[in-house]
Amino acid sequence: MLKQKERKAIERLLGTGPVIGDWCRLATRIPRPPKEVWAAAGKGPLRPGRIPLVEALMYPLVALVVLPGVVGVLLADLLFEVLPTAIRRLFSPRRRGGSRANRAERREAARAERNEAERKRAAIKEHRLDELFDGDWQGAAGQLLLRWYGQSRHGTRLVLLVPGRIVLAAPRRRVWRKAAKRARVVAEIPASEAVVEDPLHGGGERGVFRLLFRDGSWLVLRAIDPGDRFSEVLREGEFSSPELPVRV
Repeated sequence: MLKQKERKAIERLLGTGPVIGDWCRLATRIPRPPKEVWAAAGKGPLRPGRIPLVEALMYPLVALVVLPGVVGVLLADLLFEVLPTAIRRLFSPRRRGGSRANRAERREAARAERNEAERKRAAIKEHRLDELFDGDWQGAAGQLLLRWYGQSRHGTRLVLLVPGRIVLAAPRRRVWRKAAKRARVVAEIPASEAVVEDPLHGGGERGVFRLLFRDGSWLVLRAIDPGDRFSEVLREGEFSSPELPVRV
């Protein structure tokens, strides 16, 4: 889900009003292409870059500052919420019939949950959403993958849906913070060439979708923290402009 500051930075970058989009990453790591294909594409990087040393050193410093507070919150929650609830349940009177009924309800709920999970897994496999792309390196999706980390060494992309095109934006190199502020446009795909789609219409894993190109090739992406608006657009195609590149 994009933060307000990120939205403002994106609007300045694109010179447009409110945008629909999210930070996304590739569904899986890029597989190593055939040598001749990789050479023809310029042997670009197939992995994201490393975080600069100065920024990497900030991780342990932030942890030292934040960790004591997190531990304190967890302990307080344990003392004032978890333990009292456990004690009340331990000493609360139970009626045997009610206990049996509760166990039966829990078993039924667990069975329904397992069935739903199996249905989702089968649907994801059927639509190949557990794969990265269609497998054709010569297709539009495969060619985009070959250039993916050459366009930006950052590990994620802003996938932005604007009238008439899909915009991919990211910092030039991998960064730890202020990624939206440092972002630049790395690719623009006309709506005539590609659309985004969720073939399961929300029935699969939330935030998983694919770029479907005109030549039939496709690329699976995963929103890191999908916002409600972005998920709604993918699921139902509800958007403010019929020009947005969304297939439903």
